[in-house]
Amino acid sequence: EMISMRYAQNFARGYGLIWNPGGEKVQGFTNLLWTLYMAVIHLFPVPLPKTSLVIQLTGVLCIIASLFFVKKIAELVSNNSHFVIFFSVLFSAFYFPLINWSVILGTEVSILTLLLTLITYKSLVIMKTKKFSILLFLLLGLGIVVRLDFLVPSIAIVLFLLLIDKANRKEYIFKGILLLLFFIIGIFLFQFFYYHSAFPNSYYLKLTGYPILNRITRGMYTTIKSVNVLLFLIPFIYLYVSKNIKVFLLLELYMAVILYNIYVGGDAWESYGGANRYVVIAMPLFFISIFMTLF
Repeated sequence: EMISMRYAQNFARGYGLIWNPGGEKVQGFTNLLWTLYMAVIHLFPVPLPKTSLVIQLTGVLCIIASLFFVKKIAELVSNNSHFVIFFSVLFSAFYFPLINWSVILGTEVSILTLLLTLITYKSLVIMKTKKFSILLFLLLGLGIVVRLDFLVPSIAIVLFLLLIDKANRKEYIFKGILLLLFFIIGIFLFQFFYYHSAFPNSYYLKLTGYPILNRITRGMYTTIKSVNVLLFLIPFIYLYVSKNIKVFLLLELYMAVILYNIYVGGDAWESYGGANRYVVIAMPLFFISIFMTLF
């Protein structure tokens, strides 16, 4: 995270989004909007040693807001089961990897978790009301600008809505998807013209020059190591038996980030235990699925 912080500091000082003032433009971060947010913090008269504390406090606020939407999702999915609501919020609030990535390390995981829980809630409301919401696609676009790989759960959400909300398919295609393409194309154009590269440097370091089979094998290993196989299977068995479309949405999003994690070979930092940065944003949804099964 301190890599992004350095880019943010240089940007706030007027040197541009670069690693070293006067140096070559190389995109060493993958979280554009989060980096810009940290740059704004550097504009305030906050002592440099306290800047990270402000980011950590931002993480705390984002997670608290996420818990509100975890509660709202659990209410909709479980028909207001106090058991499901209480334990879903409890496990989300005290899941150490989420606290670690969001608060202790101060990464963009906090805002992405908030966005994913809010978007999931909005999707469930759309299921209920059958009303198209452009706000949902604005939130998806915002998540993609925060971190480009938020595109993965975004695609999962769009596919889900296209499947279950037939009445609004035209609006999803001609309004929602076009709006998402505006965000995506905008990011790529910025990266290409500013850094003369379509992708951040970490993309090339992580996904090129290494056999894809080896990368996927490592991704599978890190995934298996971080989950309890029995707990992993239980909600999918419940879904198969119950055919609960709301739980399907939660598990679809969870599996989207799991498959992405496998594809990219896991995270560079797997020693903390539990879900890594890519998977942890969907863990609150997985907890709701687990407690729906127990209920």
